[in-house]
Amino acid sequence: MYDVDKLLSGDANEGLISRVPVPQGNMRQLNAGYHDIYAAYDPATKRDRFYGAGTGGFHVFDITHPEQPKFLFSLSGGPGVISYGHTLAPSNDGRYAMAFSEIQYWPVLVFDLKPGLEGQVSSISSPIGGWTADWRGASHSGV
Repeated sequence: MYDVDKLLSGDANEGLISRVPVPQGNMRQLNAGYHDIYAAYDPATKRDRFYGAGTGGFHVFDITHPEQPKFLFSLSGGPGVISYGHTLAPSNDGRYAMAFSEIQYWPVLVFDLKPGLEGQVSSISSPIGGWTADWRGASHSGV
């Protein structure tokens, strides 16, 4: 994550203040990292959240203190959840998310994030639903 004020003031680290790690238990691929990311403020909890898709599936962090990202939970490890995510798009209220894998014939998976947000689990492995506009396609990141 970057601090734009530091970047513009000529900071030696070019504004870099932290890196959001990929959870260690999910290092299944050679190129560990995130493909798409999204950050949002949740007014109900007054917290900032990071939603990352990439190595190991989909991961959610609390980034209220961006210098110290705090892992909350992953969407990974179950039937229908692949080892590499393309895009994770939360609903406006942060309760649900659509997970895109960009694999032909693969539906967009819909997850209820409540168990992870409430600290009940560190991994959600079962979607509550799926959707596809055309079963022959590969949903990309159409949110």
